[in-house]
Amino acid sequence: MQSSRSSTRRTSAPKPCMQWSQLKKQTKKFICQELQGRVDFHRAVYRQHGSRLPARCWITVDGEEVFNCADLDTDWRMAYLEAKSRLEREQPEADQWVLSDEAWREADSDFPRGGFLGSALHEYIAAPIANSLKSANQIVQAFAIVDRRVGRRTLERFCASPDLPPLTRLFVKLRLTSNATAHGATSAEQGIASKERSRVD
Repeated sequence: MQSSRSSTRRTSAPKPCMQWSQLKKQTKKFICQELQGRVDFHRAVYRQHGSRLPARCWITVDGEEVFNCADLDTDWRMAYLEAKSRLEREQPEADQWVLSDEAWREADSDFPRGGFLGSALHEYIAAPIANSLKSANQIVQAFAIVDRRVGRRTLERFCASPDLPPLTRLFVKLRLTSNATAHGATSAEQGIASKERSRVD
């Protein structure tokens, strides 16, 4: 029984965040072939008087910026490590996986991760593609739309939703038009692409 509990904890324990270069490489692997080289994302860290400011992140299509946000992943990671170190001092006999879970929750309360690019991409990579398509985070959902694992039928069903966030809607248009250019559009794809163009334009 003890071995079973230990196994459960290890499965649910948080995984370390990837470095930005690794995260970017992993994310780009999933972008469909038609959009390879067209969709990109960037991160810049600024310093002022020796202090690190929140990084600026932005997404580009064909070199043009279409979305931007701040990113606090480094601050979140520091908060997590500080919380874990403190908890280890306060509870030296406690299970390490329990302490990790508690430190994770504390860091999340200080720096909510859902709205930032790095965190969204971590979520996108880790989650099943079906979950990413349903995500409330428009960054996760948008990258799921241009994922090579998403087929035409799934995209058509997904596009039936009238209330798409702006970035998701833009990526839907991008994916549909790229598919039409690369393979020749079906009548269904033409109809959806036309409808999405009227919403975005």
